[in-house]
Amino acid sequence: MGWDWPFSPFLFGVIAVLFILILSYHSRAMFAVTLPRLAWKLLLLRIFAGILFFLLLARPYLITDEPNPKEFKLLSLTDLSGSMNTKDGSEQNTRIELIRPFLESTDSGSWLSRMKLSYGKVENLGFSNEVQRMNRDSWDVIELGKKTALGDALSNSLRNERGEQSLGSVVVFSDGRNNLGLPILDVAKEFRIQGIPINVIGVGQEQPIGDGSIKFADRRPNAVAKEELLLTGEVENKFKDSIQTNVKLTLDGKVLEEIALNLRGGEKRKINFSPLLPKNAGPQRYRVVMDAPPGDADPSNNSDSLLVVVKPPEQFSTLYISNRIQPLFPFIKRVLVNEDRFDFQALIRMSSTVFHAFGEQLNP
Repeated sequence: MGWDWPFSPFLFGVIAVLFILILSYHSRAMFAVTLPRLAWKLLLLRIFAGILFFLLLARPYLITDEPNPKEFKLLSLTDLSGSMNTKDGSEQNTRIELIRPFLESTDSGSWLSRMKLSYGKVENLGFSNEVQRMNRDSWDVIELGKKTALGDALSNSLRNERGEQSLGSVVVFSDGRNNLGLPILDVAKEFRIQGIPINVIGVGQEQPIGDGSIKFADRRPNAVAKEELLLTGEVENKFKDSIQTNVKLTLDGKVLEEIALNLRGGEKRKINFSPLLPKNAGPQRYRVVMDAPPGDADPSNNSDSLLVVVKPPEQFSTLYISNRIQPLFPFIKRVLVNEDRFDFQALIRMSSTVFHAFGEQLNP
């Protein structure tokens, strides 16, 4: 606060003293010639007029120091963890779909575009268990079901701070499910020391917290081509209340079987899938997926994959020997040649000097 008085403060003080003396002499005269009640009213009016006169004479002013937003950088952090793929109640859109319109850089009316007009620089990042720059493909990361490491993301942004424009503020779009990395409160203390505010925009509704998980129970199943393959899974409900979910068994994106389950609180159940019949030998990757229940704290364990090496069937070497053609030979040949489990070879004597050989290793 200052005063815009062009002369010395001493002169201003002299004028104030003279005004007080004149007002004192004048007030005595008023009390002598008029009623006390009226004299007090006139005195108060003259005091009020004198205060206004001295304010206009001194012209006080107030200095406010406000930072220029153009000199600062705004950091936007968007939660891309698996929990953002959750739908709340009757909501048709997932949590990530609710905040996506605010972060569309191509929309001039979006929150992100308006912030770019106010701040010198706006950095748009996404985070799960790692930090990445947001682009058009970042919205699909939530389908991977990664965990949330908000503390690590904030710590890295503060540690990597460089350039002429210092970090002015941080805006976080998240459902608040931090389940990996540094504690948020410890990192927030570092921001508080440097005077950088963190604004958190909550997404989603409060739901009971628990965890649903699924995995393959048998990691080494015996798989032989054209023989039954038995796969088993194990589902666990770590919620206090019962949940309903669907379990899908897939192979190369194709759903082989889907099972609806109703699990009690804390229940662990073993699932026996229907027998499979692999046609060909070789590696096959099976995947089991369960629908994430509302409030699932760790969507990363809602699926599991298993690489099954299908072995070729055991072969039996069969040698057919005869000194003449038998009526059953064409039938035996037709049946055994079409079976992968049999290596069929035949040697038949047609005459004293002529032989009929069938098979790669026979040379009559």
